Amino acid sequence: WIFLINVPVGAAAVALARPLLPATPGLGLEKGVDVGAALAVTAAPVLAVYAIVQTNQHGWVSVQTLGMLALALVIAAVFVAIERRTAAPLVPLRIFHSRTIAVANAVIALFVASFFGWFFFAPLYMQRILNFTSFQTGASFLPVSLTIGILSIGVAARIIERYGARTPLLVGTALSGLGFLLFARAPIDGNFVVDVLPPMLLLGFGAGISFMPVVLIAVSDSDPADSGLVSGLMSTSQMIGGAVGLAVLASLAVARTATLSGGGPVSPAALNGGYHAVFLAAAAMALLASLLTGFLLRSTEPSAQLAVEEQAAVAA
Repeated sequence: WIFLINVPVGAAAVALARPLLPATPGLGLEKGVDVGAALAVTAAPVLAVYAIVQTNQHGWVSVQTLGMLALALVIAAVFVAIERRTAAPLVPLRIFHSRTIAVANAVIALFVASFFGWFFFAPLYMQRILNFTSFQTGASFLPVSLTIGILSIGVAARIIERYGARTPLLVGTALSGLGFLLFARAPIDGNFVVDVLPPMLLLGFGAGISFMPVVLIAVSDSDPADSGLVSGLMSTSQMIGGAVGLAVLASLAVARTATLSGGGPVSPAALNGGYHAVFLAAAAMALLASLLTGFLLRSTEPSAQLAVEEQAAVAA
């Protein structure tokens, strides 16, 4: 029943967005719909995620796990083959000729994967280790929400205007990695002020100055006619990266907890050890995103107007 709250929120978003969207005619359905590619690009990550989350029951080298991962790769290859031949591809492969766009998609996939792990496991740490109530756990995310909200109403755009898009993305991903590292040391007798609030603020600031720049970098390197395609591709990379990343992190947590438990009852220390493994892996993902940004993404200097135009969609 809790998911029904999304219905009025989504309806309000559509109603409020309509006056803001330009009345530019699109291609519509005149050139056909790439149904095969849509099915393939959906089935491949679904199979991969299912295979990964089952590894704790079947193992990484079992026939079931390897078979499903292989099938996911085959379906991904089918997707590429379809896109090479269809007249109206879902994702024209020429878009990946741009190194900037390709790397930006990898950066956002890694970054969102790390954040999905945080969103999933930080509440578990607070409730199962610190014994927070549901309300206390939800309220603990308020500093993050406020930080991201403040940065999204114009502060991030001004930072981008002054420093370009690459620098805040580099700093934001690095700060987020530091926040995950702080969570990776959170003890079983921790408290909110010392062990939760500092990494929460780092993650909120890191996310607030990272998501807008990475989208701007990708869009600024594309033709104006492809800006919608690139934006949609970035959103897809977020969802696939988050789903696959969370599956990997959840399997890691279960495996680490089982190792620390030694086959016996799961103690709080063993449970927290599994969470620590997740946060360390999330930190590695965020820092890898920072390295990719530093070494492979070109510096861009988007104007303040461009930043403001992209701000509403990215913030949402």
